[in-house]
Amino acid sequence: MPLLPAEFEINSARINNNNSVTTSESQSLIYLQRKTPSQRWDITLRSVKMDLDAADVVWGFAAAREQDLQLWDVVIPRYSFSDATDKTTSTSGSIGDTNITTVGSVSDVKVGKYFQFSGHSKVYVVTEVGTGNISFAPALRRPVANGETITFNNVTWSCKLRGRPLEFNVQGDEQSVVMELDLVEAL
Repeated sequence: MPLLPAEFEINSARINNNNSVTTSESQSLIYLQRKTPSQRWDITLRSVKMDLDAADVVWGFAAAREQDLQLWDVVIPRYSFSDATDKTTSTSGSIGDTNITTVGSVSDVKVGKYFQFSGHSKVYVVTEVGTGNISFAPALRRPVANGETITFNNVTWSCKLRGRPLEFNVQGDEQSVVMELDLVEAL
């Protein structure tokens, strides 16, 4: 998938953990809530001020993907990188698992860091670090093989535009543009 153009320098990123929850109220007014086994990341990216030529490049890129509902990859500063080195799984994982055992030490892995398994486009977040294992959320969407790489750096978020049309605001000097893109993780 193509990468968001370098002309779109990210000033801020908002990442929302979107879990599907069904809520209702019973006849006796008891509040009921049920979490369904699905999750995706909703991402809002805001650019730094860019000149009009750079904005045209980004606008054309986004418009082309919106037209054909194409996906693109995004690397988000701070969230796509970690001090941890890539790891290798020492066990396999099944759909629904939230823990994986690794080869070697995981002492450089930190809670709250994002990662991907080499066979997945889905992004996961570390919730707990044990001795030789990592717990994460959401639960696995696909099986993980023994010997699969866990990538902690250059994590790419495969995204598509959220259902609204593209938009951007022109700054007061009309020579610079700030764009905001609302994206959803493509599952």
